[in-house]
Amino acid sequence: MFLFFGYLGFLLLGMDDEQDRLAYIGHVGTGFTQTVLRDLQQRLEPLRRPNPPFASLVPREHARHAVWVDPVLVGDVAFLDARPPAAPPLLQGAA
Repeated sequence: MFLFFGYLGFLLLGMDDEQDRLAYIGHVGTGFTQTVLRDLQQRLEPLRRPNPPFASLVPREHARHAVWVDPVLVGDVAFLDARPPAAPPLLQGAA
């Protein structure tokens, strides 16, 4: 999770790799309504942790200001275009 001026800026995404470790796979920063932002902020705040949950490295530009959380929430992410240069992923929902 990344905070920008006290609000959620983008989410760092992960999924289990072949060894069942959480691997960093990118980030999503679009598709958030104000209602979704408030809901995610409230749901993520109690999940804060001091260190990243990923087994793989997160790029420095994303990790530098990250607020780490336990990886318990699941979301749907859509890629608008998978061809380079790809459009950024869009948050579809969170559960």
